[in-house]
Amino acid sequence: MSEQVPKFSDSIDYIVRLHNYLSRIKQVDKFEWVCSVSGAANNHIHTAQAKLNGEVIAIGTGSARNVAKRLAAYDALSKLEPGQLV
Repeated sequence: MSEQVPKFSDSIDYIVRLHNYLSRIKQVDKFEWVCSVSGAANNHIHTAQAKLNGEVIAIGTGSARNVAKRLAAYDALSKLEPGQLV
């Protein structure tokens, strides 16, 4: 039976949890954010890529850069260590 991933919560700082997890497994120095913006000036779409060892492990998009990063961090944690989401 597969473990269900908890739903995204606005009250959890997934960016900090991802950083703490990567620190604990000694991979924080191999992690980077790549952020970009597209769309019309009055309707920006921010994209954040979470990269580990040069590979994209998660992507998030949102109306603000921090929203995109939080969604990407949530996605990365759900793949790397689902137990960090609760």
